Amino acid sequence: MNGRVKASTVAKVLVGIAVIAAVVAFYLTQLNLMVTNNTLHTIEELAQHDKRSIEAYTRTCWDELENVARRFETYDCDTLLEIQARMNLESATSDFDHIYLLAEDGSVYTDKYVVYDLKEGSDNRNIDFLRFFDEGDTRVVARWDDKAEELGMSQEYVLYGVTLEGFEVEGVPMRAIIGLKDTQLIQQYIVFDSFEKNGKRRGYSAVVDLDGNYTIGTQKTIYLDEVDNLYSSLAKGSGAGLTDEQIAQKLAANETFSFNYTDANGVYKLLYFSPLSEDIDWYFMMAVDNVAFTERSNA
Repeated sequence: MNGRVKASTVAKVLVGIAVIAAVVAFYLTQLNLMVTNNTLHTIEELAQHDKRSIEAYTRTCWDELENVARRFETYDCDTLLEIQARMNLESATSDFDHIYLLAEDGSVYTDKYVVYDLKEGSDNRNIDFLRFFDEGDTRVVARWDDKAEELGMSQEYVLYGVTLEGFEVEGVPMRAIIGLKDTQLIQQYIVFDSFEKNGKRRGYSAVVDLDGNYTIGTQKTIYLDEVDNLYSSLAKGSGAGLTDEQIAQKLAANETFSFNYTDANGVYKLLYFSPLSEDIDWYFMMAVDNVAFTERSNA
């Protein structure tokens, strides 16, 4: 009888321990879920702030270019030399590093009195701005680097473009006005480092285009052979929660999404992606070390 009582007591204790363990596990699961949701909410807030800043700055640049085009008409520039002189003045008195006019045939008239064309045999066939207007957009923004192949370096620009209607000079119809700005100007509107502790960042932000190329952010280098993109970064790590094909599909569909992966240094991260507005074909991306989540769980 005593043996049965003892066995029953042990069973009750084991059941009690199991119940307590289940309760604790449930509590920890809910706590981790709450912490994860709170951290994701923080990420979303940071993303929305930076996205609004980038969008507002981009539209301001487009408006500036439209104003420049209107001044061209006001000053009644009749020759290509006069229009280039006007572009030189406009770039010197604005935040644009360069202002160009893109002709319908692909020729580029610059603010430095140099003309680039796409004709057969030209030494400047790499200056192809027509491709940015292939989709019929009236306003474009894109990353464009002025590459110095012989030096293995490039000057990094963000290209802003606005199409023109019925504008021609000396019988040359113009397709668009283009302004180039140093990437550092738009970088002022992004909080690159986040979730910092003791001077160490556990999160960083960047902007990628629909092909996964870094357009703004710390991953982009100025060395021609080291230009990186999202997919090559993921290939250096392991355990990505989405395949390259799935990521490409989500980018093309303008979805907001996230997934985990382990980077080349063995750091487990969450990658969060959110599209900018429909007229800007870029994605805001934030990468956050998993430790930022676990620290909040342990706090």
